[in-house]
Amino acid sequence: MMREELNHPSFTTDIIVGFPGETETEFEETLDACRKAEFLKIHVFPFSAREGTKAADFPDQVPPHMIKERVQRLIEVERDLAQRYYQQRVGKDSQVLVEGFSSRQPGWVQGTDERYVPVELPGEESDIGKFVSAQGEKALRDHLQASRIVVRQ
Repeated sequence: MMREELNHPSFTTDIIVGFPGETETEFEETLDACRKAEFLKIHVFPFSAREGTKAADFPDQVPPHMIKERVQRLIEVERDLAQRYYQQRVGKDSQVLVEGFSSRQPGWVQGTDERYVPVELPGEESDIGKFVSAQGEKALRDHLQASRIVVRQ
């Protein structure tokens, strides 16, 4: 319903992977729920037992190698969902808060738009810390490549 009412919202979530007792079936249900919700970002936290906490003594601890494997699977689902969302932003305008220089391309800057999308676009040092109007051009695996919109006054 929110997607129908709002202008292309993005959703994020936090997930603990490998909490004691988590079965493979339950983990698959988590993956399916993430796909259905179409999260843009999933903050993935591997469970780690902390001495003195109740969870550290729970039965059915998930082995560390299995937690690591599940974390990687969830990260892949997140990347697929994010890239699909980025693709929907191609051709759309946004405001990007420029946070610094791109590490990939000289003469480009990187930042985050109002929908939590990482964006790279042509820019310069004077853009850092400012909002820049941009239009999505190409969806990549980990960010949206954009062109700068020149606002005429």
